[in-house]
Amino acid sequence: MKILLGSHGVGKSTLLKAVQEKYSDYYVTDGFSRPVYKISKMLDFSEQEKQVAINELSIWGYQNYLSHKNMVSTRSIIDCIIYTGILHPKMDISAMIKLFEETKDQVEYFFYIPIEFSFVYDPARLNEDLQKKIDILFQDFIQKYVPSEKLITITGTVEERLETISKYL
Repeated sequence: MKILLGSHGVGKSTLLKAVQEKYSDYYVTDGFSRPVYKISKMLDFSEQEKQVAINELSIWGYQNYLSHKNMVSTRSIIDCIIYTGILHPKMDISAMIKLFEETKDQVEYFFYIPIEFSFVYDPARLNEDLQKKIDILFQDFIQKYVPSEKLITITGTVEERLETISKYL
């Protein structure tokens, strides 16, 4: 499994689509956040219920995807740790951190995408100020937990990013 890391609005989903088009033998997933947001509106979930649903589905997906070599995901347990920590600081994330620490060596590569472009509003996304705070938390998490030999920073246009990630797929 390979994971795309980065705050919301940095181009992970766009890059994932390009990977999918170029590498038909890869399974790609954009995670559970957007579907959960849609369902949570219909079912009138609280913000905390929504986060719990995203976390539970993401933990399940993360554990199931670990053994797949031809797999790229834009969401992982790392996103749950970071977003839960900032959006719902009273929620306990220690089990997710423990799970990540126990399994991080099973992830082939972590592709970090920093903020490079102006924020584009999307109702499914959070705001630009939060994007910047989340990016700092990703950087802190990466420095603390991600093995440096497995970390690849991806920058540039979609084509340049695809060229970089292609070297590792």
